[in-house]
Amino acid sequence: MSIQIGVWNIFLLVAMLIGAFWALVSLMITQFDKGLDKRFEVIDAARTESNKSAKERFDRIEESQRIQERELLSLKAELPERYVRREDAIRSEMTLHAKFDGLASRIDMFLRAKQND
Repeated sequence: MSIQIGVWNIFLLVAMLIGAFWALVSLMITQFDKGLDKRFEVIDAARTESNKSAKERFDRIEESQRIQERELLSLKAELPERYVRREDAIRSEMTLHAKFDGLASRIDMFLRAKQND
């Protein structure tokens, strides 16, 4: 029993093997591409969700910043009405002390004049 293989048979066998290999590689590339597409869809959905939550957080922070800025401006507006600067308080106290000292010296002079009479 002998098997005879002709040149055309070998050529067809090699062509068939190359075709099968090509089909296998093509199938693998298609599956890989589908897997990448799924991954990219998941990543894109996660990115979209992350962007949405980041935008919401940013909006809350921005609103909080606006509220704090308004409160600061109102505090700056009412601060001069409610509080006195240290220098102004010292100046006012020194003026009052000077007036009291002047009044005390006048009272002393008046009492001495009354005692001498």
